[in-house]
Amino acid sequence: MNGDFIRYRGLVAVAVGAGVMIGAASVFLYQQLFGERRRLLLQEDISQLGETVAEIRRELDTLRVLQIQRKSRNSKRLLGAASITTEAETEMFSVVGGDEVDDEFFDFSSDNENMAEENKDSTFDEIDTLLEGSSREDKTKGYGLLLELLDKDLENPEILWRMTKACHMMGSLNGAEGDKDKMKEFVYKGVDYGQKAIEIDAENWKAHKWFAICVGARGQLQSVKEKLRDGHVFKEHVDKAIKINPQDATLHHLCGRFNYEVAGLSWLEKKVANTLFGEVPPGTYKQAIDSLLEAEKLNSTAWKENRLLLAKCYVGEKNYQEALEWLDKAKEIPAASAEEKNADKEIDSLLKKYNSYRGLMT
Repeated sequence: MNGDFIRYRGLVAVAVGAGVMIGAASVFLYQQLFGERRRLLLQEDISQLGETVAEIRRELDTLRVLQIQRKSRNSKRLLGAASITTEAETEMFSVVGGDEVDDEFFDFSSDNENMAEENKDSTFDEIDTLLEGSSREDKTKGYGLLLELLDKDLENPEILWRMTKACHMMGSLNGAEGDKDKMKEFVYKGVDYGQKAIEIDAENWKAHKWFAICVGARGQLQSVKEKLRDGHVFKEHVDKAIKINPQDATLHHLCGRFNYEVAGLSWLEKKVANTLFGEVPPGTYKQAIDSLLEAEKLNSTAWKENRLLLAKCYVGEKNYQEALEWLDKAKEIPAASAEEKNADKEIDSLLKKYNSYRGLMT
């Protein structure tokens, strides 16, 4: 698949109504770009007090290298400039890592417009790679590059939906580290970025996708009534994204997970939720299975979490033979992350629980 964070357990689950789970994380718009960028980069050392001295030194070394690179780039520009640029003015054109963003905003002639667009595309490629990276440093750097781009182009939906995604990831990282306040800050900001991206380009399926994910994350932080409201918003925008691009496996997985969680509510839970908080969004195991099978078909690589969820849907339908087959398929995928290792524990538990049904149903 495309490596989206949302494929992993816990990052797509958020309560809606009386136990309904969907997924994500998010953000609002930062008003002071450079102040926020510096704060974000420097706060790495402050927010992670449990890091070892060696880890802290590595963070400081990274900042020193970035500053040296930035000064080197600014010096080269000063040498070629027709007039003297002050140090303060030069600082306004520095970037946290990557020459492409620096270069693209200097020449406004028609001959260089195409080059600027090419540089922006190259920067997007770099940012996408960083956001899919395995380290916190990669994701932080990608987020910083996006802040730089956003300062120069506040109405670009390609920047805005990436900001929504980046904030989802930064919020998830902070949440995993126990900083719930920081996670909440990113969550609420992300929703704003996504909403603005959709307002500018209502046909951008990635804007709908990441807005939905961030809205789902917001549900973790709200009352039951608000979770129900956000459940409807989540489903609405996942459906819109699928309509625009039905070939994205992640969207079908999200739709399947949503329907699975709704289907798991008892009649009493739905009745109470409908009476006290408003209508619970509809969803059945059959709908969940259809979406998850579509995700399985579209996914370019074997996806442990999707197969585990399929098995759980079949358990919900009491089709234990089919559930065991999908558990076997999920188990055969090597666990490549902590989340997948946790999934293996659940798979083993379900295999042990339902193994007695093996071969009894045809």
